[in-house]
Amino acid sequence: MNWKGIVCDVCKKPFAAEDDVVVCPDCGTPMHRSCYKELGHCPHQSRHAEGFVWSAPALEPSVPLNRQNAAPAGQSVPEGYVMCSRCGTVNPKSNEYCELCRYPLKKTGAAIPGGDREVQGENGETTFAEYMKEQYNVNPEEHLSEELTAREVAAYVGPNSLSFLYKFRAMLQNRSSVSFNLPAFFFNGFYCFYRKMYKVGLLVLAVTVLSYIPFMVYYVPYLKELLTGGASSMAGLYNALSRELLSNPQLLLTSRIANYIGLVLNVLCGLFFNKFYLKQVTTAVRVERIHGKSAVGSPRYYEEISRRGGTSPLSAVLLIVGILLLYSIFAAIFIL
Repeated sequence: MNWKGIVCDVCKKPFAAEDDVVVCPDCGTPMHRSCYKELGHCPHQSRHAEGFVWSAPALEPSVPLNRQNAAPAGQSVPEGYVMCSRCGTVNPKSNEYCELCRYPLKKTGAAIPGGDREVQGENGETTFAEYMKEQYNVNPEEHLSEELTAREVAAYVGPNSLSFLYKFRAMLQNRSSVSFNLPAFFFNGFYCFYRKMYKVGLLVLAVTVLSYIPFMVYYVPYLKELLTGGASSMAGLYNALSRELLSNPQLLLTSRIANYIGLVLNVLCGLFFNKFYLKQVTTAVRVERIHGKSAVGSPRYYEEISRRGGTSPLSAVLLIVGILLLYSIFAAIFIL
C-alpha cells in the first residue's frame, strides 16, 4: 500500500514514498520501521485488548484512497486514481489489477459485472461500484483475524477473492468451521488442485480410488469375460455390463458403496473446503511475514503472497490427464 501522506503514530511525521513502513499485526497501525525498533512495540499496544483497529484518517484528494475513505457517491475519483468497478476500491491508475479483489482495472468504466451503468455517475447518482462499496464495505486493512488482513487474503486468493473474504469474515466472527463452497462440492479433489491445496486434493482422490477397489475386483473379471466372448460394439458391451450390474449382488453393492463414499466426499469438501483453505492462507501469510525478504505491507510483500497463492488451472488439467493415463495403463494390463 502507498502510505504517502499518512502520519506515523510514533514520530507524528507523514510517511514519504521511499519510507520503510511496517504494520502492526494486531491492529494494523503503520509506522516507520526505525520508529518501531526504537519504541519496541506498537504505539497502541495498550488498546489491543479492547479490540482496537487502526483506520486511516481522511486524506487529501491527491493521496491514494482505500475502501474506508473512497469517494462519496456522485464525486469523481481524484486525478491519477481509478475506482474498481467490481468492489469500489480506489487504486492508482498505474495498477494493473485492483489491490483488493484483483479485478483488471482496464475493465473499469467499460463492462461492469452485474449491470451496464458507468462507473462515474454523471448526475450524482449512486454508481455500481459505489453500490458495491456500500453493500459489502471491505476495507483492505481490515483485520479478519489477529494474523490476517483483507488485503493479504485478497493477494493470496486471487480470482474470486471477494467471495472468500466474506466467507472467511463470517467464519471467523461466528467461530464456525462450516462454510459451503459450491465448486468444491461438485469438483472436490480437482478444485483442491486448482486452488493449490495439493495435500487435501491428494487425500480426497486417494479415498475415491480406494472406494472403487472392491467394485473393480468383481468388475474386471466379468469385463474380461465379455471381451473374450466376442463383444463387438461399445453399445453391446454397455448393455451387458448394465444387466450384470443389476443382477450381480457383489457388483451392485460395491458400486453403491463407491457412489455413497463419493457423495459423502462431495458434501465434506463443500462444507469444509473453506476451513482448510483459510488455514492454508493463514499459514502462507505467517511464513511470508516471518521468513519473507520484503517489508510487511510493501508492494513486494503482497506480490510474494500472490505468488504463493492464486490458482493453478494447469495442475487441475494435468491431474485429469494423469487419471486418464492411469486408466489407460490399467485397462491395458488388467483388461486387454
